[in-house]
Amino acid sequence: MKNNLLAAKCLLLALCISIFATYSSAQIQSVTASSGAYLQGQNVTVSYTLGETIITTLEKPDLKITQGFHQTNLLVTAIDELEKLTIKIEAYPNPVNDNLNLAISEILPTETSYELYNSFGRLIIRKKLDALNTRISFQNLAPGVYILRVSKEATALKTFKIIKK
Repeated sequence: MKNNLLAAKCLLLALCISIFATYSSAQIQSVTASSGAYLQGQNVTVSYTLGETIITTLEKPDLKITQGFHQTNLLVTAIDELEKLTIKIEAYPNPVNDNLNLAISEILPTETSYELYNSFGRLIIRKKLDALNTRISFQNLAPGVYILRVSKEATALKTFKIIKK
């Protein structure tokens, strides 16, 4: 009798584990995405999604609740500009091949400078502005996306996304 009870408990435990394993492997993953893209080259394919992997969804006619894994290691870089900038700052041509022109409508104080960053956030060039028109060479830079930031002391006046062909 004691052996039959132990065998029944083991059978019940095995049944519960198999049901749990079947249910958990049959779940279809979905994502609530805020951004993403699919890029394909000759030898490379890259796809990414920024969002939250959904593991459970509870729905009623007037309510939908999702539960998932939040991406806490997400780094976001924002481009801020001063709202009341009275001078005009332009960067052209964009996209650029060899040289980028940086034009400013007014003479700025000597502590005004520009910084050029690559897409990884590494500083490429930092120089003070000493003229209304400045030519920035892109000849030795690889094709890609760059960030050009014009600032006065530590305050950003204008930030540009520059594409190098």
